[in-house]
Amino acid sequence: MKKTLLLLTTLLSLGLGAYAQSAWTGPDAHQYNDETVVYATLSINGHAAGADNADYAVAAFIGDECRAVAEEAMTGVGGTTLFVLRVGGDREADQGTTLRFEARYKAKGTTYAVSAATAVTFNSESWGRPSLPVVLSGEGYTPHTSVTGFEWSLSGQPYNRETVQLRLTPRPANATFSPADLRFRYTSDYNWEQVWQIVDLQLASREPLIYNVTFQVPMGADIKAYWADEPDVEVPLWPAGETEAYCAMTAWFRLDLKEGWQWRSNPCGYLWDDDLEAGFGPYLIEARTQDELLYNDPSWGYFGTMMEGNGIDDKMAYKVRMAQDYRSRTFGSTVGTGGDPFELPVSEGWTWMPSPYLYDRLLQNIFQADQLVEGMVIISKEEGSAEWNGSQWEGDLEVLPTEQSFLLYMPEGASFNLRFNPERYMPQGNETAPTPSRRSEQAEGAASVGHEVARRFRDNLTMVATLSLAANQADYQLRAYVGDELRGVGHAGQADRVFVTVHADGGERVSFRLADLHTGAEYAVDETVVVAQPRLGSLRQPVELHATALTQGIADLPTEATATAATQRYDLQGRSLSSSSPSKGIVIRRAADGSVRKVVQR
Repeated sequence: MKKTLLLLTTLLSLGLGAYAQSAWTGPDAHQYNDETVVYATLSINGHAAGADNADYAVAAFIGDECRAVAEEAMTGVGGTTLFVLRVGGDREADQGTTLRFEARYKAKGTTYAVSAATAVTFNSESWGRPSLPVVLSGEGYTPHTSVTGFEWSLSGQPYNRETVQLRLTPRPANATFSPADLRFRYTSDYNWEQVWQIVDLQLASREPLIYNVTFQVPMGADIKAYWADEPDVEVPLWPAGETEAYCAMTAWFRLDLKEGWQWRSNPCGYLWDDDLEAGFGPYLIEARTQDELLYNDPSWGYFGTMMEGNGIDDKMAYKVRMAQDYRSRTFGSTVGTGGDPFELPVSEGWTWMPSPYLYDRLLQNIFQADQLVEGMVIISKEEGSAEWNGSQWEGDLEVLPTEQSFLLYMPEGASFNLRFNPERYMPQGNETAPTPSRRSEQAEGAASVGHEVARRFRDNLTMVATLSLAANQADYQLRAYVGDELRGVGHAGQADRVFVTVHADGGERVSFRLADLHTGAEYAVDETVVVAQPRLGSLRQPVELHATALTQGIADLPTEATATAATQRYDLQGRSLSSSSPSKGIVIRRAADGSVRKVVQR
């Protein structure tokens, strides 16, 4: 359990200067032939009363005659509270007459004078508007005496962007003081996000002393108080009943969905059965979790087990197919900020796995190594795959993007709860791979599969392969084709393993070509595969691929003595190039240690 995080905040008084009370007898609308409407809110000692408006009533006067009373505040634009006063009057006699206002604190019945910065007159029209009301201001002051401290408690769990009540009980209970003088200072042991702060804090009641507090992602902290005129003197605060508040947050998210298939998860939001249409719009064709199904039937509309009170839980992996791009409305969900990690029950075989994080996270930072099993595999829709080799991850999947989901394969006999490290202990913001594992797609002759192609297919095939090459593997790119359409790309040169993701339907036959990154030429690979399962090959047993056509000259270079000579150069026909020969273009280099590499010299 954690105490509530509040950043340095200043509280201003709700005290009002007392005004000689007038009779608050509301007018009879039948007495007047006209009216002026006033939209007003309160500001006490320069502090907008906000939610405190609910503790007050407001009246409008012409002279000493009460012409309008608003006993209750109304909710205005953006959740603000305001008073609506319909001031009755005579169209001729009262035109241009200045209005006077009073506010009454309901708890005590005391009435105070409040006024606008600019005179408000009867004009037969209106003053202010709901989105920009007239601000009525008042002042007041009562000195504090004899307070030795406060006990504090919260009315509930302080969720993000929601309001709870902070209740203070003075010691001694009969102490005299002014809330206008009370200030709070809140210090945190750590600050995961700079946006964690108080959004609003308003005095809700003077007796008992209650503040309405609205948080934005609170965390653990200590609370201290002091007086405005003695900022270096702390006022002791004690948790009432020795209890502390558990803090949580509401994270806001939107579904940003593209045409076709994608694997998704909502890291912090539920989509209940009555939220599905708002989440996916009219363009959803089909959605699946590992256990549930949703289909948008042209005649019946949304149909399936997700409509039976289940929906999609937060941190649940699902696959969704859209007829066109759609960006949903905003959703919010409460997420605890305690230290408990997210856990996913896994067992032998395949489990659909979400990313439970609000940010992109490095795969190497997500799990504790002592719980991982050699041979476990994580597959993404478009980002590649990775396999745990017993000590580290190997593959071309290095970062788990937020809001995506994955297929997790567990070897035979594995069954346990897989724990994800809490995000609050990770670096702030998105994480990226420290060194790119794939060859730059900007290399000459390099190709990539577009998202449009990948999203045509619900699933994919990931492969771990080896290439039999006499040349430097990093000079080549392995390309997967169905017919003549490029469906996947992998790069050689990664610990003698090639990781390639192929986008295809079950039953399709995949052929491979080896592309020269310098010349763009492609060479046939002997083997083909049929798409029948999510994964082919492993680190221990990769699929063996053989290329029968390589660049002429590399395998048959002259056997000259190298000794201490500098790197030797040859053309593509294996002919030796002297140091004075033109060096531009594609040449073959053999170093003194005997290694051979084809390069582009510019």
